[in-house]
Amino acid sequence: MRCHMKELSLDKNILEPIHFLSTDEEAMDQLDRSNDQDVLCLLEQLQEDIILIEDELEFDFHMKQKERLIDPSIWLDGQFIKASTISKKVQLLNSNASLRARKGIYLRKISK
Repeated sequence: MRCHMKELSLDKNILEPIHFLSTDEEAMDQLDRSNDQDVLCLLEQLQEDIILIEDELEFDFHMKQKERLIDPSIWLDGQFIKASTISKKVQLLNSNASLRARKGIYLRKISK
């Protein structure tokens, strides 16, 4: 539904790409103020009384996302080098992020 809402709101010029840089609340307010029946119908389907927890054994959703590693270039001794070349912590964080991205996340839905 999230993808459908995004496409619908962009197609109908309710949201612009810049809105996706705002907070969730601001984007939701923009959708709500649109008074567009299709958008409002989708908004009504959202459930606020749900808690999601990570659970690899009993899960309702499995999602993999694009791997995004953070390894900024830093200026050292007159040249730019990747932070991971001098920081074990950056190497470890990126290794963990890479593993998690490949494995994905497993979520179980719980009602409040």
